[in-house]
Amino acid sequence: MTVQKTESNNLRHIYRKIKNLDDFEPSPKVNETFSNLVTGIVDENLEGDLSNQEIQELRTLCGKSEFQLEKHWSQRIIESEDPKKEMEKFPYYTNYEKLVAFEYATVVGCCKDLEKNAVFVGGGPLPFSALILAKDYDFDITIIDRDSEAVENAQKLCGRLDLEIEVIQSNAEEFKGYNDYSLIHVAAMVGGTEDEEIEVFQSIKSQIDKHSHIAARTVHGRRKLLYRPVSKRVKKMFNVEAEKRPSRDVINSTVVMTVPKN
Repeated sequence: MTVQKTESNNLRHIYRKIKNLDDFEPSPKVNETFSNLVTGIVDENLEGDLSNQEIQELRTLCGKSEFQLEKHWSQRIIESEDPKKEMEKFPYYTNYEKLVAFEYATVVGCCKDLEKNAVFVGGGPLPFSALILAKDYDFDITIIDRDSEAVENAQKLCGRLDLEIEVIQSNAEEFKGYNDYSLIHVAAMVGGTEDEEIEVFQSIKSQIDKHSHIAARTVHGRRKLLYRPVSKRVKKMFNVEAEKRPSRDVINSTVVMTVPKN
């Protein structure tokens, strides 16, 4: 038991196990491996470090796993007899509710007269945050994603849940119409590299005015093993209205930004 506990908290051991996975579709082995990583990050008891290159590779592999998990559950909800009930069985559903509540409170704290229309940049096949914001907060939502499979799944999912959400296939840096929304929500995995991230935010900045707010998901501390944080270069492009860290069991922080007024 002592050896098993040590291995479950050893970052390099977890990293090697993830690298050696045959695929990333949900299975007991995949679920346990990534659960050990996330639990160790949240509990702040991971031992060991990785190089910058290894961290970048780990983020890529985590992104593949997250996509497969979302696709699996999206299809499961679509095919269920009671999709709304099935949606709530998703193992991280409560975490998403907490994250959306946290982000909404942060944005409203910066803009009390916020109009309830938002575009989600990078929705994925299971756009839970957008669904919750539409269902529980009465937002008009548009989702954009560059992946055709993600868009197809998200469209079917919104239909099964009786939510009037438009899902569009588009690269974030090429999308025209950001200024139609009072809130631009940018997912944590948008922009694979810092240069790609800059392109996305430059496109957003060139289109919006002072009335729009950007809520970008970022990370701090060991959570950077899972996602790349919003870069300092991006923050210098905007006015940072707020940057808040979540409760213990929620991974993402949020940074709320507006365009400079002059």
